[in-house]
Amino acid sequence: MLKIYNTIHRKKEKFIPIVKGKVSMYVCGITAYDLCHIGHGRTFTIFDMITKYLRFMGYKVNHVRNITDIDDKIIQKAIQKKTDYEFLAQKMTEEMRKDFRNLKISQPNIEPNSTSYVQSTIDLIKILEKNGKTYRSLSGDILFNTKENPEYGNLSKRNEILNLERKFGRNIKNLQSKKCLSDFILWKSAKEGEPFWNSPWGKGRPGWHTECAAMSTKILGKNFDIHGGGSDLIFPHHENERIQSIVAYGDNFANYWIHTGMLKIQEKKMSKSDGNFFKIRDICSAYNSEVIRYFFLSSHYRHHLNYSINKINQSKRSLEKLYFSLIGTNPEHPIQKNDRYLEKFEKAFIEAMNDDFNTPKAYSILFKISKEINLQKKININIANRLAKILKKMANVLGLLNQSVHQFFKINRITLKEIKNQEIENIIQIREKARKNKNWEEADRIRKDLYQIGIILEDRINKTYWRIK
Repeated sequence: MLKIYNTIHRKKEKFIPIVKGKVSMYVCGITAYDLCHIGHGRTFTIFDMITKYLRFMGYKVNHVRNITDIDDKIIQKAIQKKTDYEFLAQKMTEEMRKDFRNLKISQPNIEPNSTSYVQSTIDLIKILEKNGKTYRSLSGDILFNTKENPEYGNLSKRNEILNLERKFGRNIKNLQSKKCLSDFILWKSAKEGEPFWNSPWGKGRPGWHTECAAMSTKILGKNFDIHGGGSDLIFPHHENERIQSIVAYGDNFANYWIHTGMLKIQEKKMSKSDGNFFKIRDICSAYNSEVIRYFFLSSHYRHHLNYSINKINQSKRSLEKLYFSLIGTNPEHPIQKNDRYLEKFEKAFIEAMNDDFNTPKAYSILFKISKEINLQKKININIANRLAKILKKMANVLGLLNQSVHQFFKINRITLKEIKNQEIENIIQIREKARKNKNWEEADRIRKDLYQIGIILEDRINKTYWRIK
């Protein structure tokens, strides 16, 4: 049974969806003011992997990933660029989709943008106001009062700090007309020249935390299965989303909270504001996108991952080994149902993934299959073909091995010195068997596979020789 680490309870829990066989999941998406960096790439690759695995397990997944298309950062960037904020947000959204397609991140079922849900946000604030949980600041903003809400802080486990703030808040500097330091903006009053919407509280725009709370509950309902995002969103963003929804609707909001570790450079979080980031398109121009995806999933999703060229190259070599094991096999070879030999590998893979989506452990199963393929190539090609099919099936769940051997090695030139001569000889022997059996199609396919990675075969009277192109 699938177990998921639930951030709010700080432990792994059995996953039991609200509706049997269906999963509702909301993931906080990008703020559309600049090109995406590879930190975004990792986060959304992880939730793409989670979606793919849930569907592999038979769930019907409704995956919602929002886009914030109105925000201080967007307004400031539009002013710098001397362009319209709507044009900038739309352009950056289009660029995001290009980058995500390159990483083979599937489109979510629904991709709402915050400006389309302004009325829903206003309706939510009205409920909070009716419940006596809001107040107007000196600057005209509408804020949420966290002081009277003991539930606030349970997600981030900052209860003790927040209690001190509530008790001594008036003595803390820089409150900026807040009653308590942890209070947050629901509706931001518009400054001169800024975009605005009309509301009962005057001209303004939704607060970031309220936008997501409004979109998620409007689309998925007052209670849904999974809420996800990067671990940097636990506080204050997700904490603030959660308290608004609980106060407004009196329900549990999200049953499971999934948070991804950060992608770091030299132990520092990658971020645009700090200027220490690499754009997705720059990295994908230098490496096959599957190599980048392999790298993103090489560490458990909850752990931080340090970016380095060495680690990317390690991922490249690992993926090459998996693809190389497919040379000389036919992964499209039909297999029988209830094949116990293959079932043990699939069972091991599922056990790994059921343990809170443990991709490093799942990788180890893929390499066990790969090793067995290389062994069976010399013994029984039919078994090797069956193994190749299950290898691709399991890897596809992770978004890997989706290319043909030809495509992969054409894009991602293999380092031939890393291949043992005996591995090449083993493949040539498989080809010799095919030729003896007059299976010319199979023999030609193996020749092409080897040629694509830079190995040329020369058939002579009694033996086939090979050389590097």
